[in-house]
Amino acid sequence: MFPFIESMSYIKGKILHIDFHQDRINRTFKKYYPYTKPLLLHSLHLTDNSGFIQKLRLEYNQHNFKWSLNPYQPTLFKNFIIIETEHLNYSYKYSDRLFFQHIRNLFPKETGILLSCHNQISDELNSNICFKKSDNWHTTEHFLLNGTQRNYLLSNNKINIVNIGIYDIHNYSTFKLINALNPLDTATEYSTQLISKMIKYDKL
Repeated sequence: MFPFIESMSYIKGKILHIDFHQDRINRTFKKYYPYTKPLLLHSLHLTDNSGFIQKLRLEYNQHNFKWSLNPYQPTLFKNFIIIETEHLNYSYKYSDRLFFQHIRNLFPKETGILLSCHNQISDELNSNICFKKSDNWHTTEHFLLNGTQRNYLLSNNKINIVNIGIYDIHNYSTFKLINALNPLDTATEYSTQLISKMIKYDKL
């Protein structure tokens, strides 16, 4: 059983933003396995040098791990809804994502699902969110998982943290879904007009 995962972008023999992923693994070990040295990503013996973006999935526990490499194709959405949830905790990258999969299965695959808590936008099911106003990108103050791409962009002053409520969305023109495999520069840009309605989770 591997209770934790790490999803990374692997291209041309390198893990993109490896230090940010290593930091998250270190924090996970510090929290759950404080007397064990963390798994080191530099020690992985990866063999793919195809030149194409691969999704590197690492599953691990205190003493063991396994990894897989697969071609990556980003998901494209035609519309979005907001699901209002409460008491949802995903502060570490757990492999148990049954709650997210349950929500995903309730809607067509072309419908993107944004999450909110107490009317504050947090994340998409698999990504952090950045909203565009003029030439500036804002990411939500509230999040379920502080993603590595989000951290990278913040550390390089490419995005700013803003408290974004569901009623603030109309102040933004477009938004992007970002994660380790979808950097801000190349992620699909969606109109905020594609966000249609909010549904409370207990009403599903």
